This record gives sequence, C-alpha cells and structure tokens, in this order.
Amino acid sequence: MFTKDDLDSALLKYRRDNFKTLGLYAFVIYMILFLVDYDLAKRDMWLFFTLRLTFILPLISLSLFSGRLKGHQIDYAIMISFISVCTGVSLISYQLGGLTSDYYFGLIIVSFVQFAFTPLSLRQTIFLDIFNGVVFFIVNIYSFDFPYEVILKQLSNFLCFTVLKFIVVNRSYKLLKDALTKTALEEELKGQGKIRRVLGELCHLFNNPLFISMSILKNIKKQNTTDSDLQRSLNKALEANKRMEGVLKNMLEVQEIPFEKLSPDFLKELGIERTITDKTTLPPPQ
Repeated sequence: MFTKDDLDSALLKYRRDNFKTLGLYAFVIYMILFLVDYDLAKRDMWLFFTLRLTFILPLISLSLFSGRLKGHQIDYAIMISFISVCTGVSLISYQLGGLTSDYYFGLIIVSFVQFAFTPLSLRQTIFLDIFNGVVFFIVNIYSFDFPYEVILKQLSNFLCFTVLKFIVVNRSYKLLKDALTKTALEEELKGQGKIRRVLGELCHLFNNPLFISMSILKNIKKQNTTDSDLQRSLNKALEANKRMEGVLKNMLEVQEIPFEKLSPDFLKELGIERTITDKTTLPPPQ
C-alpha cells in the first residue's frame, strides 16, 4: 500500500533527479550571462565573471553530489543553492545601479527555475522567496538615494509575482503529489498482477500431481485392507493431501483479495497458516 512515507520518498527522489539534471545547464547559462552584465556596465568584465562563478559554485557542487544526500538533505541543498544564486543576482544588480537596473527580473527568473525543476513545499517556498527578496531589496536600496515611488513600484512588482507564485505552488504541489501517487499505485498494481498470475500458475501446477497422488493412495487403501499399519499411514497421507488441497483452494481465493489485507491473522482465518505449519508424522519406512 502506498503510504505517506512512500510519497515523501518519491518527492525527494523527484527533486534529487531534477536537481542533478539542472546543475550543469544552470551553470552554463548563468555564467554566459556575465557577458550581458559587462555589456550593460561597460566595465569590469572579470568582476561580473567572478561574482557569477562564486555564487553558482554551491549549486553546481551540490547538484553533482546530490546522489550522496539522504532524506531532506536534498531540500537544504536546493535552498542553499538558490539562496546563493539569488545573492549573486542581488550583488550584480547593485553593480549595475541598484533597483533601476530592473534586475529583480533576474530574481524572478531564478525563482521560476527553482519552482519548475525542484518544487519545494509551500512553507519552504515562502521562506526561500521572502529571504531572497529581502536580501535583494536591502542590497539594492542601501547607499542609493531612490525616490519613494521607484522603491514602491519595484517592490510591488516583485510582491505581485511572489504572491502569485505562492498560489500556483500550493496548487501544483498537490497535483505533483497526486501524479506521483497515481504512478506508484499503477506500478504496484502491475506488480500485484504479476504475483497473482504466478500464484495461480503454481496452484494449478501443484493441483495436478496432488490429484494423481490422491487417486493412487485411495486405490492402495482399497487393495490393502488387512494391513492395519499401512491403513493408518495411508489415512494420514490422505489427510495431508486433503489439507494441501485446502491450501491450494484458499490460495486461489487469495488472488481476488487486495494485498494490503493479507496479514498473518487474515491468512490464519483462511486456514492457510495452520495448514502450512501443521506437520504430519508418518511411521518410518519398514
């Protein structure tokens, strides 16, 4: 049965795989954009290169070693990586003139990439975006004398996107959970179907020789009516065969029962556990 723990594991695996795939592409694109920074500033090309390289390193490093991360460590790695990338965007925006550079769009793009490739829970997303937003506006307002209207305009634009993203994240995260649950249940049903088919084939495979042995034992019993020891042995053998026949019958019935109900107590009610563990003692061969 697909449990909440199974769902959490599936979500973590989904994020880990996407994070590992994202690392190299994000590194290449993020580094190429230093040419855009240089073109806008017309100065300090290597400054922008160094800034971008410094703040993309956590993402590329953690993504490459994401396979070694266990449990929710992957969530912390994602958050650290995108905090670092957004801090780099904030410092580059500062070098380009602060809020008037409109580089908060870069912050929005990074936030969208995080949402698209490594979706976090709503609580984690709120923390990540608010933290990055606060850092961005502090860095890009500090030591600049911007009019109040400019600050309000840029802040309202960013907040509108952030609130909209929170709404979308809340909805899409539920859809992602439903999709992963559906996929896992489909795989589980396929596996159960294979097990049921094998179980049915085994039952029919054992049923044929069992029928033959029952017939032989009955014939021997009819032909040897004087030997009491042999009669007792034959009776015990017939009882064992009947119990085995009951096991096979119950196993065929089990094929139609959901696997989550197949507890030891349930098998005991069917008589399978008792029949399997019951030992028949026969006298030693003469």
